[in-house]
Amino acid sequence: GNFYHLAAVVAYYLEHLPEIFLGVAGKNAASVRRYLGPIFECLGENAVGELILKLILLQTPLTWKYRLTLSDTKVLLTLTQTACRNKDEDSFRVIKDLISKLRVDSGGEILLNPLGYCEVVETLVECGSGGMDVVNYIMEMMEGDEVGIPQGQFGGEVRVDNQLSKLRPHIANMVQAVKDKVIEQVLAEPASPLPPVKHTSGPPITPFTSSRLEAVELLARIVKLKGGEVKPEVWLQMGEWYFTYSENDLFHLHFYNLLHTTLLSAPDSLKPLLKDGKFITEAVKRYEAEGPFNRGSCLRCLNAVRLKIEGDPPSTFLRQYLSSHDQWKSFLPKLVAQTISNLQPGNGISVPGESGFGVEENVGLGSEFARDMGFEGEAYVAEEGAKRKRKKKKKKKKGGGNESSGTEESTEESEDGGEDEE
Repeated sequence: GNFYHLAAVVAYYLEHLPEIFLGVAGKNAASVRRYLGPIFECLGENAVGELILKLILLQTPLTWKYRLTLSDTKVLLTLTQTACRNKDEDSFRVIKDLISKLRVDSGGEILLNPLGYCEVVETLVECGSGGMDVVNYIMEMMEGDEVGIPQGQFGGEVRVDNQLSKLRPHIANMVQAVKDKVIEQVLAEPASPLPPVKHTSGPPITPFTSSRLEAVELLARIVKLKGGEVKPEVWLQMGEWYFTYSENDLFHLHFYNLLHTTLLSAPDSLKPLLKDGKFITEAVKRYEAEGPFNRGSCLRCLNAVRLKIEGDPPSTFLRQYLSSHDQWKSFLPKLVAQTISNLQPGNGISVPGESGFGVEENVGLGSEFARDMGFEGEAYVAEEGAKRKRKKKKKKKKGGGNESSGTEESTEESEDGGEDEE
């Protein structure tokens, strides 16, 4: 026989004789390891992968007892270790499909528990490419307390509890614990580096690799979830990659997400990127130069910095650094003008009719544009100094007995503690 024959035979028992099958294969943890363990080892085979999903998601009157038995064997950890040994795309796909189905299953939490309480996350991160993609998927799937399940033919859906969201605090602690390992994956050189590849944007460059891309995405997710600073050497390296891989849209997206989170939570930690790495200087230079470059991503990053410093007091690092940055100050009007232009309907093409199109001319803090960028609040305004009022008396005029020659007084205001001119 073959794997498809095996899958067909087991599927027949699951459909027609589930109680008998579970009475033997799912009796206890030992029987699960004996009868289902060899099936789990063949996770990467297409037919077996579908069979494993049927085995774990089986619904019978004995389902709850069967799920407890699977939980005792930490089936999710077993499948993760097998996938990391295989290191093939199909194995990781089965794990993602299983997590996706268990999170909308009322009894799925008991099988998802290993994600927050044992070394599943650590094993996936150490696996590198593919494994970190699964961790990114887990962090995406745990967002939201409810999940919509499509129902019917007319776009209806049913809302159910997200079983994965119940483990969110524990998963957050697990990914925070492996943050240093993720940084190692970001900075690590590929195990078998590929030769440089010709590209239309410039000279041949070494491929960025999917493992590094997954590590950067995971790092951005961890910082957004748990906060904290990024090591200076990481910012320096990523700033260099931003311009070296100028056409890598996916890396630029994750770079912006990390930059945005850091601007809101720990802006002073950006000193290595902005001051030592001269990110602003190089970004302005590349934006204004001719040639291929991801100007949209560059504009987005610079706008995030602009909106951040608008709400900061003058004593902060960003305000002090950029107030003496000549290239930034000269580019700022162009940045604002280009941003307003990009918000015009038609993307530079004349759109007939003006009704129905509201174009916002303000793109500073407090505008709809700033809120869409994730920056709330208003621009920083220095507190006005206490106003002082001082009276000045004019000397009496001599002579002239009329009333106008009497004593006259005038009152003047001086603001911000300034001195009145005598």
